[in-house]
Amino acid sequence: MAWKLSTPLRDIPWIPANYVEDLREAGVETVEDLLYYLPIRYEDWREARPIGRLVFGREALVRGVVTQVERKVTPRQRMKLLRVYLQDSTGQMVLVFFNQPYMAKRLTPGLEVFAYGEVGRDRDYWMFPCMQNPQVFLPEEAQKRGLPGRYVPIYRKVGRLTTRRLETLIQRLLAEVRDGLDDPLPQSIRQKYRFPDRATALTHVHRPPADLPIETLQTHQDPAFQRLVYEDLFLLQLGLAFRRVLLYEQPVGIAFRVTPDIEADIRRLLPFELTAAQKRVLQEILADMQKPQPLHRLLQGDVGSGKTIIAAACMLVAARNGYQACLMAPTEILAEQHFYNLKRWFRPLNIPVALLIGGLRKRERAEVLRWLAEGHAPIVVGTHALFQEDVRYARLGFVVIDEQHRFGVRHRARIRAKGQRPDTLVMTATPIPRSLALTLYGDLDVSVLDELPPGRQPVETRHVTTRHREDVYRWVARQLDEGHQAYIVCPLIEESEKLQVQAATRLYEELSQGWLRGYRLGLVHGQLKREDREAVMDAFVQGDLQALVATTVIEVGVDNPNATVMVIEHAERFGLAQLHQLRGRVGRGSARSYCILITPPQVGADAKVRIQALLEYRSGFDIAEIDLRLRGPGELAGVRQAGLARLRVADLVRDHAWIPKIRQDVEEYARRFLAASGEAGRQQAIRFLRQWARHYGLVQVG
Repeated sequence: MAWKLSTPLRDIPWIPANYVEDLREAGVETVEDLLYYLPIRYEDWREARPIGRLVFGREALVRGVVTQVERKVTPRQRMKLLRVYLQDSTGQMVLVFFNQPYMAKRLTPGLEVFAYGEVGRDRDYWMFPCMQNPQVFLPEEAQKRGLPGRYVPIYRKVGRLTTRRLETLIQRLLAEVRDGLDDPLPQSIRQKYRFPDRATALTHVHRPPADLPIETLQTHQDPAFQRLVYEDLFLLQLGLAFRRVLLYEQPVGIAFRVTPDIEADIRRLLPFELTAAQKRVLQEILADMQKPQPLHRLLQGDVGSGKTIIAAACMLVAARNGYQACLMAPTEILAEQHFYNLKRWFRPLNIPVALLIGGLRKRERAEVLRWLAEGHAPIVVGTHALFQEDVRYARLGFVVIDEQHRFGVRHRARIRAKGQRPDTLVMTATPIPRSLALTLYGDLDVSVLDELPPGRQPVETRHVTTRHREDVYRWVARQLDEGHQAYIVCPLIEESEKLQVQAATRLYEELSQGWLRGYRLGLVHGQLKREDREAVMDAFVQGDLQALVATTVIEVGVDNPNATVMVIEHAERFGLAQLHQLRGRVGRGSARSYCILITPPQVGADAKVRIQALLEYRSGFDIAEIDLRLRGPGELAGVRQAGLARLRVADLVRDHAWIPKIRQDVEEYARRFLAASGEAGRQQAIRFLRQWARHYGLVQVG
């Protein structure tokens, strides 16, 4: 019977119910899911290698006769050891089995067998090749499985389904659906890259041709696998392209006017001369704002590159056009910092700025809500409080989302739903590698601030072990004596906010009573009341406090040009992007600045790489590329929150070279398809988008 790709596995009578349940728990629910459950590697059972020509460190298949069987017990661990000697015409080797005494009954002298495993050296007779716990088959057993003579796919185990059971299921399913497999890739694309069709690609991935080199298979460079990688990324990008084209074909957004008077106001707003990068990015955004289609733009900029002033200029345009603009930040500290800056910048233009955060008193909150509903607050800054149920905007036209990776896609959708298709600018100071940005934000335009404001000093980064911790704080004291200020970040404790606060408090007490006794220290953490936190931060910015002991609440948004020292305790506990963000709190003035990373003498391998990367690189974009290689796309800061698609074959690190090519192919194909197909093609694209969003686990934002 020919099954459809969408057929649930539970509807296939020959798949046992307990297998269906195990597969469902692993996210494999349909025929298509199972066909795309690909091998993680392959074993080379094409032909038996002569024992005399085995290569140490490589897996191999051998065929020989059992000549001797020895039973032993290890003296220390009392493990039962079985040594089976195997011989062919070219030499002799040893098969070693741990705690498998039953193999002695199966492998008797004179018996011919196949054995497969990794070739090592025998401990007792180092000149002998050795395999530990190899797979062993009698010739008739091997023949039933079609061995030798082919590659054997190895699958990740799923519940009760071993790799062998999975292979059996998939091979039967392939035989039943192969002739009915439609190909989602256009023929022009297959011809361009000489890809096999989908049926052939799936057949070859699950049962590779014997003439392919094993290295090609293990590195996923075979044509069948590459075609499936391309297909995965192509379909993801096609959905983003359809969404983008359908959005831009409808003039349903706000076409803001940028008059000479507004341009003059922008010049009055700017407290300093913009860099060339800031001028370029501002022009890109203002050009988009004047179009009738809703703006969807990602603004990437390294720490301290001046994103907020760009956002402020755009918010000014919205306000002067009679609309409201909101800026949403992930934390109250960052929202308050933006509020103070915007209030200072907008005061000369007589544009009021409101603050809406969870820490407001009931009466204050009610007043802000009334201003928003009546249109008396053209600019508002806040946190998640901005999109709560009872918040009403008179005319929301422009939305800025700062540190966007900390918000889920649903959060972004909810704030935009407060207006009538408002323009949306999402900003991040955690640079995203280009390959990831094209995948995560393929339906957004991307602007990059790749230049720091003039006068900024590069931050000197140093790594010190805890053995020299006292020397670090005596040096910090000298910096404070010279009139500079310092941040001191306590060790990260992700498991508990309460423990994090306790750690910060202990560090504050240790320093204020010890190495920094007599200096004016402040303490700030996420559990302080808003008024207390504001008082501490203001005192630090005004210079009344010389050093600030803090948790990672100061990671973003705090701006104090006189702070030149950042000390990070137990830096090995922090992620690479987080360390870079913390380092970005200093170096904002003209004085020489330092970031000191304190770790124990011995740290893990990954921590060493992170510390070394911070010592070597200053650019957030370089650091983002290293972070991507270290942790993979799904674990990068905030990427899961940001709505990373569930790719089933492609890997954004391994397959990054395909991404720009595919985006170009997709843009051309999507526009051609919609132009040639008219309204019918448009409806087909909308149906595709609904299925696409479910398939890739993405949420429509817009």
